[in-house]
Amino acid sequence: MAGFKYPYTCPEIDRKIGEARGELISAMAQVFKDYGVKGASFRDAQEAGEELFSVVSDVFEGARQSNENMRTEADKQIKEMDQELIDLRAQLFLANEELKKFKDK
Repeated sequence: MAGFKYPYTCPEIDRKIGEARGELISAMAQVFKDYGVKGASFRDAQEAGEELFSVVSDVFEGARQSNENMRTEADKQIKEMDQELIDLRAQLFLANEELKKFKDK
């Protein structure tokens, strides 16, 4: 039986989440710098970036779940199609056997 032949994407999703986290932290540091947030340190900017990331991280997890759902559904559909193929091959075999009997008469 076949399955969904596509590599798991969670490692790629994890890499992209890490990239987004880094980009958000960098963006917050730049915002703090550009707008001259008084008394703010780079650590403050990092914390703000982390806080922003925590707000949007559920979006990434939603995408991951959607990906897992698609993979599960694809596996299910492939198994159903495999079973249908097995059934059709059996029907074809039986039809050929009947045809042989008919020809032998």
